[in-house]
Amino acid sequence: MRSNNFRRLFLSTSFFLLIGLNAGLAQDAVKLSDYLKSLEQQYDIRFSYASDAISDISITPTTTANLAANLEYIKARTGLQIKQINARYYSISAPDSIHIVVLDAQSGLPLPNANIRLVDQTTGYTTNASGSSYIPNPAAPIFIQVQYLGYQTQGLNVGPVEFDTVVVQLRPSVDQLEEVLLQPVFTQGIYRTNDGSYRFNTEKFGLLPGIAETDVLQISQTLPGVESVDETVSNVNVRGGSNGENLLLWDGIRVYQSGHFYGLISAINPYITEDVYIYRNGTHSRYGESVSGVIDLKAKDEITDGIHGKATLNLLHANAFIDLPLSKKLSVMIAGRRSLNDLYETPIYNSYSERVFQDTQITNLATPNAQSELKASEDFNFYDLSAKLLFDPTAKDKFRVNFLVINNALTFNQSLSNDAFTLSETSELDQQNIAAGISWQRSWNSKWSSSIEAYRSQYNLDAANFELLTTAFDTQGNEVISFVGRGQLVYRPKNNLQWEAGYEFTETGVTNSDQTTTPEFRRRVKEVLVGHNLFNQLSWNPFQGKTQINAGLRLTHYPKINEYRFEPRFNLHQKLGGGFAVEFHGEFKSQSISQAVAFQNEFLGVENRRWIQANGNEVPLITSKQWSSGLVWNKRNWLINLEYFEKAVDGISATTQGFQNQFANTAAIGSYQVYGLELIINKRWRGLGAWLGYTYSNNDYQFDSFDPQVFANNLDITHSLRTAVSYDLGRFSTVFGLQWRSGKPFTDPLGEALSAVQDDMEIPFNPPNQQRLESFFRADLSFKYIVLDKQTYSLKANAAFQNIFNNNNLLDRYYVSQQIGEDQFAINQIENRSLRFTPNFSLELSF
Repeated sequence: MRSNNFRRLFLSTSFFLLIGLNAGLAQDAVKLSDYLKSLEQQYDIRFSYASDAISDISITPTTTANLAANLEYIKARTGLQIKQINARYYSISAPDSIHIVVLDAQSGLPLPNANIRLVDQTTGYTTNASGSSYIPNPAAPIFIQVQYLGYQTQGLNVGPVEFDTVVVQLRPSVDQLEEVLLQPVFTQGIYRTNDGSYRFNTEKFGLLPGIAETDVLQISQTLPGVESVDETVSNVNVRGGSNGENLLLWDGIRVYQSGHFYGLISAINPYITEDVYIYRNGTHSRYGESVSGVIDLKAKDEITDGIHGKATLNLLHANAFIDLPLSKKLSVMIAGRRSLNDLYETPIYNSYSERVFQDTQITNLATPNAQSELKASEDFNFYDLSAKLLFDPTAKDKFRVNFLVINNALTFNQSLSNDAFTLSETSELDQQNIAAGISWQRSWNSKWSSSIEAYRSQYNLDAANFELLTTAFDTQGNEVISFVGRGQLVYRPKNNLQWEAGYEFTETGVTNSDQTTTPEFRRRVKEVLVGHNLFNQLSWNPFQGKTQINAGLRLTHYPKINEYRFEPRFNLHQKLGGGFAVEFHGEFKSQSISQAVAFQNEFLGVENRRWIQANGNEVPLITSKQWSSGLVWNKRNWLINLEYFEKAVDGISATTQGFQNQFANTAAIGSYQVYGLELIINKRWRGLGAWLGYTYSNNDYQFDSFDPQVFANNLDITHSLRTAVSYDLGRFSTVFGLQWRSGKPFTDPLGEALSAVQDDMEIPFNPPNQQRLESFFRADLSFKYIVLDKQTYSLKANAAFQNIFNNNNLLDRYYVSQQIGEDQFAINQIENRSLRFTPNFSLELSF
């Protein structure tokens, strides 16, 4: 009896122990993806796989401490195939598929977003963050092509197999006549080319400090020699030049409005824009109308075989893009963005508003008396819309149609009320750029090709300002209408030799208008200038590509002002061996349109620049000469570039320089000369990158009619330093950066005049630009996390924090007179400050 009871007790206990053991084992099972991450950390390795292949697989961890045993254990339990790619990377593939892994042949790092095209099929695939993609196992061998920007395309046969991992190692592009791309600079997607220019690719773009999503004009300011003294993207200063001296193109169309939110973010939609070229010197002869930098943005230009798109939501705006193929020969791309502050005002919107509207008529309000109640509010929004139609009727022909509209709109409401009356007025400011273009490209044979294009771009800036307590009002307007027709012929007799020739017709009209009621005044001035331009360019890469020569000549004639210009362009890149190369760049350039700068009395004080046209008299043609020489070392994932430059610009008008001192209302023609050094140090390890960019420059004006004749340029930044460290863990990446620069010059009042009462409105100043603002310092931080990475779609979350230490940087200081009594005036010191701590977050869905 006892024996039976003991047996029953033993069996019962064993039964429950087994149940508990099984439950414990079941609880110990983990997702295979988590188990792989633990192995990566334990053994300092990386696994390359597609999420879909293992998303539903769980595994019970083994207690072995041996990597090889762990891998065999996973293979035995899951049926997956694991293959070692190199000393650190392993690939995981599933049955009935071929695992493609795309790596950089030099660094061994994975290449995300590489394109895998199945030739003779309509199907294409893209690698994930680990450089991996799976394609179905075919019934018979197929030929695939693997493509990645800046690398040679590689073709190979694959399949059929049960298990297979194919490792494709791509080498940098060596196409002799294209820009020979060096290793990425600063982050993935930024490349320095051998003609001294920089190329950005928005599809491959990595992470930069303080930027939540791609902004091409913010990104450009990471380059040495490219600054923004007022922290905006609409005031980009290239090697000491003003923003109006730059040429901004979108698919060959000139854009006159570069910023949203009055300059704080780029107005060019990054999703329809694929490549960005930035030239500081030695530009191609097809580029005219600039004496400083060229920023050339290229929209996507290939008809895709499937629907692709992106959608982004951040704390400032919503953005969407779709690439829709209508047939094998026709497709359309549309991108749109709109601000969201009319739905909700976020911390970044409030921070931007505080920065933009400081010391403007929007904020400079005072309550007239204690019995009155003054109320003011602003309604601001912005949007942009871009579209491109692509039509390839034959294998040799390409037709393209482009459309772009950019808009900023501000409404400013004021109301004043008491027991007796109520007054209200509304002031408005509208800024818009509408552009459209059409082009035809044809490849006649293997040696000859041609292109014809035409575009029209119209820019309007209009303001209406109504005084609340009077019937006075004033209106201001600035309009630019430009038409360009261009034809180009390309001859390529050899693989290393290419000649280009073309003609460009330009007609640009600029209208400026002003109307006030107190005192009554009306002005409307329109200037139209026609230009005829011939350009030639020769590209030659002799000696097995060790030497790269680009030489061009641009001939320009403006009949109305009787100006002829002969402008040579040249750059040379010569490899020396051991990773060393020397470079030389030089150019002559000119421009007929520039930006006059005023303060406080222009467009509600929010926008202070208006375009003006050269007329051969008080506004002459602006000309420049520039040369630079440098040394490059590029080896073992190091890039070091040291470059010296000199630039002289003649024919500048004092009205285009934004003087806020004794020369503020003086009309004069002068010049500026700038020289300096630029240094880049860039190093990449596995997952870790570090870079430093430094610029030293000296920038001086010369106005013969001023006293003194020579003094520091308003844009003179003697020292400028940017540095950052980034770390990439695959799905998660982060970057931390610092920027420091010396303060810009300013002019202070003479002696004790700052606190003195004046008997007129004229402020006595010290000699111009002898004082300097305090140094500028800012630290920024960004994060990116890939939430989902599926074969057909992905979801990314970004976070960016500008000025994380909340530094109260001073951007500008100037002085104005203020009436304090009858015939008495005091001097006010005005200071403009930078953005304070500003966070931003975004979600990006790609499909």
